[in-house]
Amino acid sequence: MRADAQRNVDALIKAARAVFDTSGVDAPAKEIADLAGVGVGTLYRHFPLRSDLVKAVVESGIDACAAAGPRLGAVHEPGEALAEWLRQYTEFLGTERGLAAIANLCMPVPGEGPEYNRRMVALLIDGLRVPSGSSR
Repeated sequence: MRADAQRNVDALIKAARAVFDTSGVDAPAKEIADLAGVGVGTLYRHFPLRSDLVKAVVESGIDACAAAGPRLGAVHEPGEALAEWLRQYTEFLGTERGLAAIANLCMPVPGEGPEYNRRMVALLIDGLRVPSGSSR
């Protein structure tokens, strides 16, 4: 994907998260596109179905939680890293109320949503592990 297209996708996901939080998943596409600074056509080019956008919003939140693991594990003791990660994860769950259930309904393959979550949590756990021989 070209850099400008990726910026548009990122902006649309960020805008959709904000709009979904305030107006729900049925908010007008124009509201999302306007907040992202793109046209409605750009939104539909990247996310032809509303379910595609909902899925992308949920997955980006899961990805951010999984990516936090290695970062937190590198700067905190394991217990502190896990506690901070759990705080971030519960914050994510609180802001994504209802979206996860909708996203699981949108997955093209039954069970793909839960499997995606398991893969991301496995990456997180790997990031929080203390390397053997470490002083932590």
